[in-house]
Amino acid sequence: MAKTSSANLLAADLAGNAARLLDPSVDDYIALLKPRVMSLVVFTGFVGLYLAPGHLHPLLAAVAVLCIAIGAFISYASTLWFVFIVFHTLFAGKRAAANPWGEGATTLEWAQPSPPPFHTYEELPVIR
Repeated sequence: MAKTSSANLLAADLAGNAARLLDPSVDDYIALLKPRVMSLVVFTGFVGLYLAPGHLHPLLAAVAVLCIAIGAFISYASTLWFVFIVFHTLFAGKRAAANPWGEGATTLEWAQPSPPPFHTYEELPVIR
């Protein structure tokens, strides 16, 4: 009998969830956008504040956790920006010229084509 009632509850729960899936809300969209890392950061911040020696005012603790979460998001966003720049440079970036510094760069390293050929100098050049 316990199996039957739990099966009925499961069927009712699935029917309720199916109806909810057909009626999405803004909260569902926000829940999909929220990175799981932020939940971990906030949880870790609260655990750290709970285990900290001494007593903290609840408002001060909430502000501290908020600052931790904002810092973690900034770190995440800057890492994402860095990865974007790397891939953009690799796949869509312009190639550098043989001498990107212009005519004023006359030192030995800019006297060769870029990339330099294998065994660039058969004999050592004279440096003035």
